[in-house]
Amino acid sequence: MGQRKGYKHSEETKKRISKALKGKPSPFKGRKWGPYPKERIEKVRRALIGGTQSIESNKKRSMAETGEKNHFYGKTHSKSSKEKMREFSRFHEEVLNNNSIFCEYGCGLLARYITGKNRKYCCSDHRSKCLKMKEKNAKGNEGRELPRGKDSKLFGRKRPGHSTLMKEKNPMFNSVVKNIFLKKVKSAGYRSNMSKIVTLRWEDESYREKILQIYLDKGIKRTDEEIGELKAYYRQVGTYTNRSVKKFWEVLNPDNKPIGMGEGFYSIDHIYSIIDGFNNKVAPEIVGSIFNLQILLWKENIKKNAKSWIPLEELVEKYEDNNEFAECRCRR
Repeated sequence: MGQRKGYKHSEETKKRISKALKGKPSPFKGRKWGPYPKERIEKVRRALIGGTQSIESNKKRSMAETGEKNHFYGKTHSKSSKEKMREFSRFHEEVLNNNSIFCEYGCGLLARYITGKNRKYCCSDHRSKCLKMKEKNAKGNEGRELPRGKDSKLFGRKRPGHSTLMKEKNPMFNSVVKNIFLKKVKSAGYRSNMSKIVTLRWEDESYREKILQIYLDKGIKRTDEEIGELKAYYRQVGTYTNRSVKKFWEVLNPDNKPIGMGEGFYSIDHIYSIIDGFNNKVAPEIVGSIFNLQILLWKENIKKNAKSWIPLEELVEKYEDNNEFAECRCRR
């Protein structure tokens, strides 16, 4: 059926309709429009308990009422309605500041919300949050609890993930908005303004000290003494690593794989990283021993970075169990 908004019947059609309906009883004859009996009200109430709107229906409703479809599109409030809204907000502030006004349900809490009919409640969602209403609902819902777990209708259904909801709501996931933002950030004027702000901040000595302290607490930056100790530790591990490579080259690289940088080349890697050894105060001879070395592809070694592939206990156990064998082999 098409839209009939604004359509008016002609006089001839009106006469025809009146003739066709004469002598027939009205379809609304004898029908009561309330008050409804208690049984019907209870039946409708039970049918509506636990019902929730789906995300798709909520989207459809919002799309049907946005933009030009909204009933208030292109309109503005009159002076009288604005004055009424101001009076309502003033009265609301008076209620918040007045301790003598309490909730009408008798829960003992202050009336912080006022309805359009000037009814005073302690909270906006009275059925779910008010203490008094919770007690009434608990007594009334005895024997009518909703099924949970496997008995529930929603069991096994997947809810939309947080990422999908963020993509729908966050404007940065929109390609048009994102491109506008990136153009603005990459512009010369934006960069110059940001550089001015950063330089002005960094000139403040208290700001520099605060940032430095944060870096030290998180372990991102080290003090001058720690940097000196770290460099010395790297040198010691390097010397032990070179000795192990020279003595056990055949054991370490039996296939004579090419050592170097680039695709197709291999590199000598510490299975338990040097930085972890420094942080856990491991002896440099253990970190640089043959039991902690391996031949790894150059690309894989870059991806590994400063990660440790074995725990410290396993490395120490290998070193203690096989150290005598390594010394005997060195003497030969």
